[in-house]
Amino acid sequence: MEHITTQLLPRTTPYLNRLISLQRSRELERQLRAEQDQAFASAEARDKLRLEAKLAEQRAQEERAREAERRAREEEDRRRREEKERELRALEEEEKRKREEQERELWRRWARRAIVGPQSAALSGAPMRLAIRLPHSPLHSAPAQQRIIAHFDSNQHDLTDLYAFVDAKLIPDIYTPSDDPTSPPSSSGAGSPKQVLEARIASAPPYFPFTLATSYPRTPIPWSANVKLSQVECLRGAGAQVVVEMRTSASSSVAGTPRRSLEENADDSDGYDTEED
Repeated sequence: MEHITTQLLPRTTPYLNRLISLQRSRELERQLRAEQDQAFASAEARDKLRLEAKLAEQRAQEERAREAERRAREEEDRRRREEKERELRALEEEEKRKREEQERELWRRWARRAIVGPQSAALSGAPMRLAIRLPHSPLHSAPAQQRIIAHFDSNQHDLTDLYAFVDAKLIPDIYTPSDDPTSPPSSSGAGSPKQVLEARIASAPPYFPFTLATSYPRTPIPWSANVKLSQVECLRGAGAQVVVEMRTSASSSVAGTPRRSLEENADDSDGYDTEED
């Protein structure tokens, strides 16, 4: 023990202390490197997460951009389809309107030949003279056609005759009476020409593009089937002044001369005496 404590330990203690210090230093270095490696790994993991999140956001933005572009293309395609459909509908409606106008003009011209033409032969015991003011129309060349005198038989002629007469006066000058059709354009019924026309009028109201009214006091004369002129209160007597008012739409609204201007011009003279003294 004395040898160990006095001889051996004094010589080995410094060496052992250096070994212990070196061991501690190495252990501290290993621990520091482990902490550094852990910090590097954590930083790398965070950087990887940030990069992945950035890439995911970029992919999401690209996907949203592609989706927005796809929707824009679809919207543009839909708009073009709708525009094309509207154009097609407009063309179809325009063609339909032209066909209806052509058919309506054929009906008007047929009525001029079949109904208006034979009217003068029916004048007998109850003559009625009407001064009819027609609306201005650029399709007629003669200004005198804007006001005409018409003769009817109040017991024989009815409102269909009166309306057909006025309707015939609205036929453009390019259509001459000799070229008028001899049969109605389309008819599923039978009977006299007036019955065929009245069936057509009843099937497509309003058939006439105008309404009639006395000038002063203004009294409407609506069309009705089988109503003799002698039964129309405002036309009682030898005659009256009648104004033609064009419709603005399929409703009952009318254009042309306003009501106030009709009353102001009620005293206009056409050069004919249409009322009994």
